[in-house]
Amino acid sequence: AIHTRCLTLTMWIDRKDSECSTAASDDEYVHRDVGKFHIDVVIAIEECACRFAFERYSAIAGLRSVVSAMTVSDLLTAVDTLRLANPDRPLMVVVGERHWLSKLKSLPSQGRIPFVVDASDTGRSESHAKLAASCTQKEFETVLSRCHWWFDLVSLDWP
Repeated sequence: AIHTRCLTLTMWIDRKDSECSTAASDDEYVHRDVGKFHIDVVIAIEECACRFAFERYSAIAGLRSVVSAMTVSDLLTAVDTLRLANPDRPLMVVVGERHWLSKLKSLPSQGRIPFVVDASDTGRSESHAKLAASCTQKEFETVLSRCHWWFDLVSLDWP
Protein backbone atom coordinates (compact mmCIF):
# COMPACT_ATOMS: atom_id res chain seq x y z
CA ALA A 1 0.00 0.00 0.00
CA ILE A 2 1.16 3.53 -0.70
CA HIS A 3 1.72 5.77 2.29
CA THR A 4 -0.47 8.90 2.10
CA ARG A 5 2.38 11.26 2.99
CA CYS A 6 4.39 9.89 0.06
CA LEU A 7 1.56 10.48 -2.38
CA THR A 8 1.53 14.14 -1.44
CA LEU A 9 5.30 14.40 -1.89
CA THR A 10 5.37 12.62 -5.25
CA MET A 11 3.26 15.36 -6.77
CA TRP A 12 5.77 18.06 -5.78
CA ILE A 13 9.28 16.60 -5.89
CA ASP A 14 11.40 14.62 -8.33
CA ARG A 15 11.46 11.10 -6.94
CA LYS A 16 14.64 9.93 -8.74
CA ASP A 17 13.13 6.63 -9.90
CA SER A 18 11.89 5.50 -6.51
CA GLU A 19 8.47 5.18 -4.99
CA CYS A 20 7.60 5.40 -1.33
CA SER A 21 5.42 2.64 0.08
CA THR A 22 4.57 1.55 3.57
CA ALA A 23 6.68 -1.02 5.38
CA ALA A 24 6.25 -2.36 8.92
CA SER A 25 5.06 0.97 10.30
CA ASP A 26 4.06 4.38 9.00
CA ASP A 27 7.52 5.77 9.71
CA GLU A 28 9.51 3.14 7.77
CA TYR A 29 9.63 3.42 4.00
CA VAL A 30 10.65 0.96 1.32
CA HIS A 31 11.86 2.33 -2.00
CA ARG A 32 11.46 0.45 -5.25
CA ASP A 33 12.35 1.23 -8.85
CA VAL A 34 9.48 2.65 -10.92
CA GLY A 35 11.44 3.83 -13.93
CA LYS A 36 9.97 1.27 -16.35
CA PHE A 37 7.68 3.71 -18.18
CA HIS A 38 9.31 6.29 -20.40
CA ILE A 39 6.28 7.94 -21.96
CA ASP A 40 5.34 11.56 -22.59
CA VAL A 41 1.78 12.09 -21.32
CA VAL A 42 -0.77 14.83 -21.89
CA ILE A 43 -3.74 14.76 -19.51
CA ALA A 44 -6.53 16.81 -21.07
CA ILE A 45 -9.49 16.79 -18.70
CA GLU A 46 -11.55 19.83 -17.81
CA GLU A 47 -12.96 18.46 -14.55
CA CYS A 48 -10.43 18.86 -11.71
CA ALA A 49 -11.03 15.64 -9.73
CA CYS A 50 -10.67 13.42 -12.80
CA ARG A 51 -7.58 15.28 -13.99
CA PHE A 52 -5.99 15.00 -10.53
CA ALA A 53 -6.73 11.25 -10.47
CA PHE A 54 -4.76 10.73 -13.70
CA GLU A 55 -1.97 13.02 -12.48
CA ARG A 56 -1.76 10.87 -9.34
CA TYR A 57 -1.65 7.63 -11.34
CA SER A 58 1.13 9.15 -13.44
CA ALA A 59 3.15 10.20 -10.40
CA ILE A 60 2.85 6.77 -8.80
CA ALA A 61 3.90 5.12 -12.10
CA GLY A 62 7.03 7.29 -12.08
CA LEU A 63 6.22 9.27 -15.23
CA ARG A 64 8.37 12.39 -15.49
CA SER A 65 6.96 14.06 -18.59
CA VAL A 66 3.31 14.84 -17.77
CA VAL A 67 1.52 17.92 -19.11
CA SER A 68 -1.96 18.88 -17.91
CA ALA A 69 -4.35 20.64 -20.27
CA MET A 70 -7.57 22.23 -19.04
CA THR A 71 -8.83 23.62 -22.36
CA VAL A 72 -8.95 22.32 -25.90
CA SER A 73 -6.41 24.96 -26.98
CA ASP A 74 -4.03 23.80 -24.19
CA LEU A 75 -4.48 20.23 -25.45
CA LEU A 76 -3.73 21.08 -29.08
CA THR A 77 -0.71 23.21 -28.15
CA ALA A 78 0.75 20.53 -25.86
CA VAL A 79 0.25 17.70 -28.36
CA ASP A 80 1.56 19.76 -31.27
CA THR A 81 4.70 20.65 -29.28
CA LEU A 82 5.33 17.15 -27.90
CA ARG A 83 4.78 15.38 -31.23
CA LEU A 84 8.10 16.73 -32.49
CA ALA A 85 10.05 16.18 -29.24
CA ASN A 86 11.53 12.85 -28.04
CA PRO A 87 10.84 10.82 -31.21
CA ASP A 88 12.10 7.63 -29.51
CA ARG A 89 9.42 7.74 -26.77
CA PRO A 90 5.68 7.08 -26.94
CA LEU A 91 3.23 9.96 -26.59
CA MET A 92 0.01 9.17 -24.71
CA VAL A 93 -2.89 11.61 -24.60
CA VAL A 94 -5.64 11.12 -22.01
CA VAL A 95 -8.74 13.01 -23.14
CA GLY A 96 -11.69 13.48 -20.79
CA GLU A 97 -13.94 15.51 -23.07
CA ARG A 98 -15.51 13.50 -25.89
CA HIS A 99 -15.73 16.46 -28.29
CA TRP A 100 -11.98 17.14 -27.88
CA LEU A 101 -11.14 13.76 -29.43
CA SER A 102 -12.13 14.97 -32.90
CA LYS A 103 -9.91 18.06 -32.50
CA LEU A 104 -6.81 15.82 -32.27
CA LYS A 105 -7.44 14.68 -35.84
CA SER A 106 -7.05 18.25 -37.09
CA LEU A 107 -3.35 18.34 -36.12
CA PRO A 108 -0.72 17.92 -38.85
CA SER A 109 0.43 14.33 -39.39
CA GLN A 110 4.13 15.03 -38.80
CA GLY A 111 5.98 13.68 -35.77
CA ARG A 112 4.80 11.05 -33.31
CA ILE A 113 1.32 9.65 -33.54
CA PRO A 114 -0.28 9.91 -30.09
CA PHE A 115 -1.76 6.89 -28.32
CA VAL A 116 -5.18 8.28 -27.38
CA VAL A 117 -6.99 7.22 -24.20
CA ASP A 118 -10.65 8.18 -23.91
CA ALA A 119 -11.38 9.09 -20.29
CA SER A 120 -14.85 10.51 -20.97
CA ASP A 121 -17.93 8.96 -19.39
CA THR A 122 -19.68 8.46 -22.71
CA GLY A 123 -19.91 5.36 -24.90
CA ARG A 124 -17.46 4.00 -27.48
CA SER A 125 -15.00 6.23 -29.27
CA GLU A 126 -12.26 6.00 -31.87
CA SER A 127 -9.46 5.94 -29.30
CA HIS A 128 -6.79 3.32 -28.63
CA ALA A 129 -8.05 2.68 -25.10
CA LYS A 130 -10.87 3.65 -22.75
CA LEU A 131 -10.12 4.29 -19.09
CA ALA A 132 -12.20 5.87 -16.33
CA ALA A 133 -10.73 8.16 -13.70
CA SER A 134 -11.94 5.62 -11.14
CA CYS A 135 -9.65 2.91 -12.58
CA THR A 136 -7.05 1.17 -10.47
CA GLN A 137 -3.31 1.88 -10.62
CA LYS A 138 -2.83 -1.55 -12.21
CA GLU A 139 -5.35 -0.74 -14.96
CA PHE A 140 -3.58 2.57 -15.63
CA GLU A 141 -0.20 0.84 -15.85
CA THR A 142 -1.68 -1.80 -18.17
CA VAL A 143 -2.67 1.01 -20.53
CA LEU A 144 0.87 2.43 -20.25
CA SER A 145 2.22 -0.99 -21.26
CA ARG A 146 -0.21 -1.12 -24.20
CA CYS A 147 1.00 2.34 -25.23
CA HIS A 148 4.62 1.09 -25.24
CA TRP A 149 3.67 -2.02 -27.19
CA TRP A 150 1.64 0.01 -29.72
CA PHE A 151 4.45 2.56 -30.16
CA ASP A 152 6.98 -0.22 -30.78
CA LEU A 153 4.63 -1.72 -33.36
CA VAL A 154 3.97 1.50 -35.30
CA SER A 155 7.67 2.46 -35.10
CA LEU A 156 8.81 -0.67 -36.94
CA ASP A 157 10.35 -0.06 -40.32
CA TRP A 158 8.49 -2.45 -42.58
CA PRO A 159 10.25 -3.34 -45.86
